[in-house]
Amino acid sequence: MAKFLPLFALVSFFIIFPLPTLADNADREEIINELTRLIQQTTSKEKLANYYCHRARNHTKLGNMEQAEADYISAIGNSYVGWLISEFGEFLFFTKQYEKAYNLSHKLEDDFPHFAKQANTLKKKAKEKYDEEYYKENPPTIVIDTVPNYAYKSRIQVINEVKARDAMMVIPNQIAENCRREWGSDQRMVDFCIKQQSSAHEAVSSYGMDEIKRRCQREWGDDYRMVEFCIKQQRGSRSAVAKQRGGIRSRCEQEWGDDYRMVEFCIKQQTEARSSINRTYSNSSKRAECERQWGTDYRMVEFCIKN
Repeated sequence: MAKFLPLFALVSFFIIFPLPTLADNADREEIINELTRLIQQTTSKEKLANYYCHRARNHTKLGNMEQAEADYISAIGNSYVGWLISEFGEFLFFTKQYEKAYNLSHKLEDDFPHFAKQANTLKKKAKEKYDEEYYKENPPTIVIDTVPNYAYKSRIQVINEVKARDAMMVIPNQIAENCRREWGSDQRMVDFCIKQQSSAHEAVSSYGMDEIKRRCQREWGDDYRMVEFCIKQQRGSRSAVAKQRGGIRSRCEQEWGDDYRMVEFCIKQQTEARSSINRTYSNSSKRAECERQWGTDYRMVEFCIKN
């Protein structure tokens, strides 16, 4: 089988193909079945990565996003290379997982400097979409006067302006600079941005320094709102992971290190797969064969049994 092309040769992968017809769907199912057969027969990690990646692309075309994501993760597990990380980042963006896409763009830039251009493009558009969704869910309060006197400032507006100026004297300079750079002459949004970032900076400062805080600061820099959000999520996931015991936790920690959100997600997937296997395939003749092939990777054991 021909070697698959990396992402930079397939830049428009997600947008140039129309929705598949019924005939296309049948063809893609055949391709997926053939790739599954090849995966089961292959021991070469490079080939496995290619097969998983190609199967992920076909699952994506069929709208099977969960299976596609699982295949991309398996591909990366077999071959940690720049083009594959880049393609997975584009998949995360395509499926509107903007925070994950943003985080992955940092790993792409750090681990594969020759992919800096792709990493920066992904980073920029993922952050823009994330911010867009955030402000939709958390719109600023706007006071509209009955009489449209644009020179008029209410007492609350004056108080807020004074508070914002006072806050600028005690917060890091980059907060005010970043907010002005982001919102330009829109003073209302500049003030709102400074208020949010200042509050988040105070919260971040109250956290003790640990691997979570270092990871979040490295990923989000001086965007204190996102640093705070990241710390809260990672700490919540760390607490959840601490309650788990056994081989699944060890496997997921080995795969994802101190990224507790991904460790928690991995544990959830593997636990659900194990329960499904015990519940549905306790007497399956194919189970033993799949367990010999995939060991404690229950997600892949279940997939192997089904196919």
